Amino acid sequence: MNLELHFRNSNFAEALQTFLERRLQFALSSFGGRVGLVTVRLGDANDRYGKPLRRCEISAEVVPSGSVVATEANADLYVAVDRAVRRIVQLLRKRFDRKRRSRPDVGGCFRPHGRIASLSRLTQGGMYAGAD
Repeated sequence: MNLELHFRNSNFAEALQTFLERRLQFALSSFGGRVGLVTVRLGDANDRYGKPLRRCEISAEVVPSGSVVATEANADLYVAVDRAVRRIVQLLRKRFDRKRRSRPDVGGCFRPHGRIASLSRLTQGGMYAGAD
């Protein structure tokens, strides 16, 4: 995992950078080499009432292709970062779970509706019928 930080319109402390690096390293370590470049953008924003917010956007490249993005805003920047990290982990788990389910069955058994077909079902009208 490669980490890239971008700061906009604010001065962020070195402690925040350390917090971000440690939090992301811990949260994304379970994905191993399946996550490539991780980009974090921090900045200021306003909500619809003009109240100042801190914004955190995390984008992660998924190997071999694709990317996921999580954006959070809160008055406390540490809360925004924490929520964005949780969201990016959820999105990555969802992406990898979807890929795992879409793989063809490697066991070689025909599984209608998630169950293993019995031999009698195959012989009643399948490819083994009348082979006696």
